Amino acid sequence: MALKVREYSPQEFLESRDAWNSAVQESLDNNVFLTWEWLSAWWKHFGEKRDFLLVTLSDNRRIVAAAPLMTSVYAIFGFRIRKIELIGTPASDYQSLLLTKRRPEYVRTLVEHAQRRVRHWDFVELSDIPEGWETSQMLAAALPEPMGFEREVIEVCPHVPLPRDFEGYLRTLNPHFLREIRRRERRLKEDFDVDFEVVEGSEGVEDAMQSIVMLHQERGLAKGHSGIFSDQSVLGFHLDVARSFAENGWLLVAFLKANGRRVAGLYNFRYANRVYCYLSGFDPGYSKYGLGSIIDLNLIEHCVKAGLKEYDFTRGEEPYKNQWNTQTRNNLRFTKTRKGLFPRLVKWVTRNDLLFGKLARFARVA
Repeated sequence: MALKVREYSPQEFLESRDAWNSAVQESLDNNVFLTWEWLSAWWKHFGEKRDFLLVTLSDNRRIVAAAPLMTSVYAIFGFRIRKIELIGTPASDYQSLLLTKRRPEYVRTLVEHAQRRVRHWDFVELSDIPEGWETSQMLAAALPEPMGFEREVIEVCPHVPLPRDFEGYLRTLNPHFLREIRRRERRLKEDFDVDFEVVEGSEGVEDAMQSIVMLHQERGLAKGHSGIFSDQSVLGFHLDVARSFAENGWLLVAFLKANGRRVAGLYNFRYANRVYCYLSGFDPGYSKYGLGSIIDLNLIEHCVKAGLKEYDFTRGEEPYKNQWNTQTRNNLRFTKTRKGLFPRLVKWVTRNDLLFGKLARFARVA
C-alpha cells in the first residue's frame, strides 16, 4: 500500500491525541517529549509566533512516520533567521522523529517535504537527538553530508541504569561519596524531623507544583538570577504538563521535608520505565546539608523499588552527576545551511561557542 504524506494543522493535531499517542507507543524512540501531552502544551504556550509544520506518513489506517516540525524566525540585532526545527525546541531534553520502522526513505520524504513547503528557510536544525537512538541513525542514513547535512555533538546526558537491588547499586558508588551523603543525612536528621515525600498522581499536583516553583525560584535568586518560572509562558506550560502527566501516571515529584516543610524538590517525569530528571529546587537556608545528594539518593531508592530501569539526569554534564556511577549519551544536532552569504555567516558565528553564547541572549522569536 502506498503511503500518503499529510500535514496536520494545529487544530487537527489537538484533536488527534489517541491516534498520535498510539503511534508514539509503537515508535522506535518512544519517549515522553514526543507525546501529545508534551507537544500540544508546548505549542499552546510557545507556538504563537511560529508556523506549524507537522508532517506524517500514513497507510490510511495509522501513522507510520512523522516529523513534528515548525518554522521559527529568530531576530538577532535586526537580522532575521528562519529555521525549520522540531516542536519543543529548546524545552525538550531529548527530541526525535516518530518512526515505527527502520526506513531511511521515510525520513528523507518527511524532511524534503518540509524543505519544499517552507520558502526562504536559512537552516534546517534538528537538535537534541540522542546518539544511538533510531532517529539519529535514520537521519544519518537518509541525510548524509553530500546532501548538505552536518552532524555534531551538542550535549552530554548522564544517566544511571538501575539494577533490581538498591543495596547492589550502593556498592557501585564511591565509598567516600556515599559516606558523605550519609553523614549529611544524619546531620539533617539530628536537627530536624525528616521525611521523603513522592507525589505521582493527580491528587496534590497543584500544591506540589506550587512548592516546586517556589523552591526553584528561591534557588535561582540565591544564585543571582530569577529562575525559569519568572516567565509566565514557561510557568503556564509546566503547570499544564504536570496536570496532564499526573492524569496519565507520568509525573514524579519528590520532596525532602524538614519539620514538615518542603525544603528540596525534584520535578521529574516517569515514562516507559525511565525517570527523566527535569528540574530541581532547594531552600538556600539549608544549603549546608547538601540536600541535592540526599534527595537524589532517596529518589533513586524509590525508583529501584518501583522496578524502573533508568534514572536519567538529562542534559548537562554538571560534575555532581558523575558521582552517581552514571553512563553518558550524547545529544546530536543535524543541520543544513541554505546557500548564501548570510546563512553561512550565521553558521560560522554559531560554531564559535564564546561568541554565540553572547549573541544568543539577544535572539528573539520574531
